[in-house]
Amino acid sequence: MRNFTSINLALVVVFIFSVCFAGNFTVSNITADEMKRDSGNVWVSLKATVTNNGSSPRVAVPIQAVDKNNHTMKNFGLKGTIPPGATGELIGSIPVSEYEFKKITKWIVAQ
Repeated sequence: MRNFTSINLALVVVFIFSVCFAGNFTVSNITADEMKRDSGNVWVSLKATVTNNGSSPRVAVPIQAVDKNNHTMKNFGLKGTIPPGATGELIGSIPVSEYEFKKITKWIVAQ
């Protein structure tokens, strides 16, 4: 239970941090690949192609996993450094329960 709570807390902190540092950006592509499975979780690698339209090199993109009805299954934040005016990739990984993973149909930029 402690590990699960720690992971959830870390994800909330990452998501809040992402929203705080979110600037002007355009996401042209999001890919999600299954990395491994363990203890009822699926580890997913997320990669977003991002154009930084802002003035700061710090970029944070809030990502949501949604089901077929567009209900949010998972929130995650990708963050990194991309020079202003440039396009780059932000990469991260997230554990998702097998139950949630089966329901996810797409990963989108959170609104």
